[in-house]
Amino acid sequence: MAHQFGLNQLADTRWLTLTRAIETSARWLDAVLQACPSPEAILGCAAEPAKALGLEGLQRALEKPAPTDLPAGLIGDSPLCLITSQDPEYPPLLRECPDRPPFLFCRGVLPHLDAPALSIVGTRKPSLEGRRAAREFAAAAAESGMVVVSGLALGIDGIAHDAALTVGGSTVAV
Repeated sequence: MAHQFGLNQLADTRWLTLTRAIETSARWLDAVLQACPSPEAILGCAAEPAKALGLEGLQRALEKPAPTDLPAGLIGDSPLCLITSQDPEYPPLLRECPDRPPFLFCRGVLPHLDAPALSIVGTRKPSLEGRRAAREFAAAAAESGMVVVSGLALGIDGIAHDAALTVGGSTVAV
């Protein structure tokens, strides 16, 4: 993986500084990561290629990044990782999209992204029947080997994730 948070504070800070560069343009940052796949590579980029890529401001920001203290939850039993579109763990179908995100934050196991999936989304204030239906659909999907995908919002989304995990299934929260 490109970067696991919690192992090196300077590296964590540089990667977070790099993610903030997405405000400029996701396509630009994706092109930068194709040419220079890490903050260290961006810092080491020679003057001429750096100028062609428009890296001068980013290099200055990476040289002296603002210190960042990560919340303990990001470095616990299942640490947070950052995956760039250049990493082998990046989902292959997503990599083919012309407007793909230049990086993903991930917690957990990524192979689930290639498995058959069922997306379950709904209201944050479900009826009793909606709750029951979400639980049944998610549990049945998970028991049949499908990954339940949702947004992890309160309501139907959270119920679907919980039901899938209760029966030993897998979920992906987007």
